[in-house]
Amino acid sequence: MEAMQTATENTDSKKTILCVDDDDIALNVWSQMLQKLDYTVLQARYGYEALKIFEKNKNRISLVILDMRMPGMDGCEVYDRLKAIQQEIKIIIVSGYIDQYSIDELLKRKFDDYIEKPFKLKELSEKIEEVLEQPKPCLLYTTDAADDLLQV
Repeated sequence: MEAMQTATENTDSKKTILCVDDDDIALNVWSQMLQKLDYTVLQARYGYEALKIFEKNKNRISLVILDMRMPGMDGCEVYDRLKAIQQEIKIIIVSGYIDQYSIDELLKRKFDDYIEKPFKLKELSEKIEEVLEQPKPCLLYTTDAADDLLQV
């Protein structure tokens, strides 16, 4: 399946974001939100599709918004493979629920940020702005499930 570009043609001033989620509704909502924020959006519904799209577009993708729980290849594996392709890529992890195993796996990695589903446009905008301004991945923002784990 080819990448779905859901915004107008990429220009030098626009940043491209790859959204990865197996939930079509969530994926479409994220894309609409990002379009309102004037980003170019590429979509992938599964891990393998995300890797294929990323490989083809890695020079123009500024950020990946990656769902943690997906069938086949989960968010941690996709994260590892994206970083193997391009170490500097910034990644925001998204999930409606993170269990202790997932927290442990994420703590082994240095990722850029975390946002809990569902989220509002303003929250998404602030997270993206923070991440794109970060010189390198360094912080883990957690939810109620792991308030004691704040620094990676």
